[in-house]
Amino acid sequence: MSRELVMNCRGFLLGLVLLGAVPFAVAEEIPADQVQVSTPLYFPGDQHRFREGTFTYEIAWQGIPAAEAEISVKQTNGMYEVLIAARTNKVVDVFYKLRYAAAASLSAEDFTPGYLFIDQRENSRVTKASLAFSGDGRVRSHLSKRKSSGNQFKDYDFLADNYTLEPLSAAFLARSLDWEVGQEREFDTFDGKSRYLITLRCVDEVEVEVNGQTRPVWIVEPNLRNLTKDEDSKKLKKALLYVTADEHRDILQVKSEVFVGQVTTKLRSFRPLPDSPVQIAQELSSLSNR
Repeated sequence: MSRELVMNCRGFLLGLVLLGAVPFAVAEEIPADQVQVSTPLYFPGDQHRFREGTFTYEIAWQGIPAAEAEISVKQTNGMYEVLIAARTNKVVDVFYKLRYAAAASLSAEDFTPGYLFIDQRENSRVTKASLAFSGDGRVRSHLSKRKSSGNQFKDYDFLADNYTLEPLSAAFLARSLDWEVGQEREFDTFDGKSRYLITLRCVDEVEVEVNGQTRPVWIVEPNLRNLTKDEDSKKLKKALLYVTADEHRDILQVKSEVFVGQVTTKLRSFRPLPDSPVQIAQELSSLSNR
């Protein structure tokens, strides 16, 4: 079982993909600044009231707890400040140790991205990325990879000819919109190295009982296409996002089928402000200083 667990606990990163934190691409063929893509321009809906606080998710493979993720959201001076921390548990750490931290700032009005910092550590491999977006469409990023074979660095500085977001801002924008069954939307995203076309399609609307309360939920199916390789994601066979169709637009659950088995990312708890971001900020700081 240990070999399968090692292979599939990587799949919990796909849960983060769909929550808004895309893991880095392994290889690319077309430079991100040379990708040709056109996506619609969406304007945020006015019915959302995102909750500020910390959302804790449990990530399991085939029903076996494998990792935990926390996403903290706070609105300050017209911006959303978002912190993310995720880690495999002690059992999984024996075979495959992963630590992930990210910090982002995006407009609370239209979700245009400001900056995104990512620190991802898989066993001895360390990948860091810093992204900055300006109002005139300029996108800058610095990517560094540290592994046993040596260090790698990559910089991008280009003007996007299409409305380009980073994964978190795309997730917030998509959540702000109203959905109907059969409706489909596309987002051009950049993770610091690669461009992805994320297509979201609403496949159903149901009612789900959460903590004794019935909440309406949109079920949304995503498709990820790596534009720098011009191919669909090979790791993600199928996924479903369960997003509340109320003003909060909470992501209750993500079910993703990967290479072997199923990874389920499920909301376990929510802690409102003011004290919720402290633990995540400490996690981000500790990773950045290593």
